Amino acid sequence: PEGPVVYSGWVFSKAYGTKERWHKRWCVARSGRLDVYEDSSSYDAGSVGRLLTTVPLHQCRVEKMRVRDGRVQQGCDFEFGIRIVLSKGVLLDFGGKEHLLAATSEPDREAWGRALMSCRQGVLEVKVGGA
Repeated sequence: PEGPVVYSGWVFSKAYGTKERWHKRWCVARSGRLDVYEDSSSYDAGSVGRLLTTVPLHQCRVEKMRVRDGRVQQGCDFEFGIRIVLSKGVLLDFGGKEHLLAATSEPDREAWGRALMSCRQGVLEVKVGGA
């Protein structure tokens, strides 16, 4: 079973250290993982949508950060970034050890941070709606 949704909503997403560009993605945090979808219409609680990647959250580290990618991709300097650093030996399907998210506000970043930590630890909070 997929488990209950802890938090979901729009964030900018990018695999750290890759040449991949930033994209606005629909993300869904659940116990032990973060599912990244192409868009919100790709995710429907009753069906399987276009899942781009799943970031394993067990034993990861979640950090606040600023993103300064504006020189590489216009409009991609983000004040409210989150870095997910995977545990040793865990690789994402594209070979990376980190995944970057960027929220549009401090309250949104805080909500994502709480949700990711809750999912990482397996202590699930009450479901909250994302932006």
